[in-house]
Amino acid sequence: MTVEEFASSLEGVAREWHDAFVAAIHSFDPNLAIVISYGIPMVKLKKPHFLGFASNKTFFSIHTIDYSLNEIIRSKLSSATWSKATTRIPYTAVEDFETLKKMAIDVIRAHQ
Repeated sequence: MTVEEFASSLEGVAREWHDAFVAAIHSFDPNLAIVISYGIPMVKLKKPHFLGFASNKTFFSIHTIDYSLNEIIRSKLSSATWSKATTRIPYTAVEDFETLKKMAIDVIRAHQ
């Protein structure tokens, strides 16, 4: 599956957020490759780091094993819920999404 095929399976706000997130990544680095890994779009960084992201029915999520940056990201998002490597925000949290895009670039910058 390609990232384009993944995106074509999304509808409404899920597709909008996916497209906006991809655009943010490519505005930082137009040559950065996004691939499908473990069923979601992912930016592969210096091993063992990665930045995965997914649009679900009610929330957008990012996945990274940079736990120190995860803590910083989560401290800046009022609507976030999380598990060890995953941070989720509901589609109603538009301000948090803007922050999340900026913080995702920080993850990429730290491990590119």
